[in-house]
Amino acid sequence: MSQDHDDPILIVRRPDKRLTSAVDLVHLADGDEVHVAHIDSPRVPDVDKAVGTSLEQGITRCIFNLENFTWIDSAGLGLLIHILRHCRDGGGDLVLVKPNDRVSMVFRVAQVEELLTVVETEDEAVVLLRS
Repeated sequence: MSQDHDDPILIVRRPDKRLTSAVDLVHLADGDEVHVAHIDSPRVPDVDKAVGTSLEQGITRCIFNLENFTWIDSAGLGLLIHILRHCRDGGGDLVLVKPNDRVSMVFRVAQVEELLTVVETEDEAVVLLRS
């Protein structure tokens, strides 16, 4: 499958660090963000379902902005690996933005660090996915 660099990119981000905060999903296409889902509780099954809808629509380039995530557990890690496989199988990729030390430690302990592409900013992730 050839990757069109104008195809939408799915961005998953958390608006702030509060434990009760939501997770927002947006599609970035032609420079504009289109809000596709707002999840009041950042539970993995809810995020998985919302992300799955985008993946079923053919999205193969994803950004998970982890800057405001304080922790990730095994279920969250499993979700990231599932999305990574889907994206790479479709000719795209998953890029993670700015995980904190606790989240990075989970990646190290699970020995998945070398599978993941990590950058410092969302803009950097967009440029990488569009190159």
